[in-house]
Amino acid sequence: MKRSSVLLLLQLLSGVSVGAQTPIRVDLYQGGKLSIDGSTNIIPFHIYQSSDQLFSRPTIRFVATTVEDKIYLSENQLFIQVKSFRSNNPMALHDFLKLIQSDKYPLIKVELCYIDRMVSTDKKGRSGGNALINITITGVTCQYSLPVTSDMVDGRTIISGRKQLNIRDFGLQPPQIMMGLIKVSELITIDFRFPCNIDLDSTVIQNMAVRAE
Repeated sequence: MKRSSVLLLLQLLSGVSVGAQTPIRVDLYQGGKLSIDGSTNIIPFHIYQSSDQLFSRPTIRFVATTVEDKIYLSENQLFIQVKSFRSNNPMALHDFLKLIQSDKYPLIKVELCYIDRMVSTDKKGRSGGNALINITITGVTCQYSLPVTSDMVDGRTIISGRKQLNIRDFGLQPPQIMMGLIKVSELITIDFRFPCNIDLDSTVIQNMAVRAE
């Protein structure tokens, strides 16, 4: 990423005025993952999806608009195919899909309302902030504040976050398995980590310039 693009992007994410709209291009690298962790009274479980399952294309283009200290993105929705989750515990995966009624509700919807301005937290290129998101599971939508961190590692940007949720928020009841011998915790933790390259999108800039003429 060119230094000028880095500086402009940091200004955008820090809430400094750089113009009403800024076109951004994000190139996703392999190795990204979204995971859901939970536990029973016997063992923990871990289910996950890789970034190439989550996103239909490796390059995402959007326009970021800064209003006061909040950043709004033109592409702000993610639809997760629940049957694309994987796990090294097939029984736990089966029970999870049954819990969220995967046949009736094949998608989990995540909508990014906005991102609060991100501020630098150390001298190693790390910055952090909060995102306000809506999550829809089994047709029920709940809103959460999600801590988001951006790190620079080997020239790549790592976007990551972690949030603990209660499945009862979505009207779901923790299942009891084997006549109640195995009890699933109502708490799950959503964790994501996406390596990527973030830069200004020259294609969008050119198109915006043409429309302005």
